[in-house]
Amino acid sequence: MGYYICDACRFQFEQASKPDRCPDCGKEDVREANEKEKAEFIQLRKEMRGE
Repeated sequence: MGYYICDACRFQFEQASKPDRCPDCGKEDVREANEKEKAEFIQLRKEMRGE
């Protein structure tokens, strides 16, 4: 699994392979999340799940 972020709308998501477009806004500005962004995403997901 990889962590990705859209530079157009800032949507963060996890997916098996890099998509051609953002699943939220549909733009092509998707890139792999850096380590800080990845850690923030994982922490937020834990908080939302109540972990």
